[in-house]
Amino acid sequence: MALDQYWTAARRGQIRLQACREGFRGLFKWVIQMAQDQGNFSWAAGMDPMNRLNAAQSLNQLEKVVRGVLMDAARRVRTQAHTRPEIDQALDYMNANYQTPLTLNQVASHVHLSPCYLSRVFKRETGAGFLECLSRIRVEKAMELIRAGDDRVYEVAGKVGYTDAVYFGQIFKKFVHKTPQEFARAVRGEQKKFQG
Repeated sequence: MALDQYWTAARRGQIRLQACREGFRGLFKWVIQMAQDQGNFSWAAGMDPMNRLNAAQSLNQLEKVVRGVLMDAARRVRTQAHTRPEIDQALDYMNANYQTPLTLNQVASHVHLSPCYLSRVFKRETGAGFLECLSRIRVEKAMELIRAGDDRVYEVAGKVGYTDAVYFGQIFKKFVHKTPQEFARAVRGEQKKFQG
């Protein structure tokens, strides 16, 4: 079944959330094994595919996780032979420092490349620009924080590197298709269903 047809069937109630999660578990094990075999990539704490799969609280969240993991896996396969060590170092640095006001200049300095050159190579080898990749890292961490606690939006924004909560909300909505508040309400609703 094609992926789009699978999600359509799931939304119609033909496939339940837990069955979807179980269905993708084997695929995610393969993705993790592929990354381990490459030996040059690790996920930030709690951000590996299996943790993200288990953390999804709705079909929409699960679909975003699956699509994101598959995109990452495709990118890894495509760039496996070509990824420069500097790009891996840049990604590691971004994952370790996303909560700071990180800039392309800082990352370029860390990996000893010019910002212009790093920007070109980064896009070519990862398939995403520097800001898109950094934003994705921050939004994924923000989703974890929202699921885990009762922080206000401006507190979550600050913890993931945004000083402007309004701008954070715009970036969050771009990736998740919900505002942080809508996402938090959806998470709380799902948690109540599981508890009740």
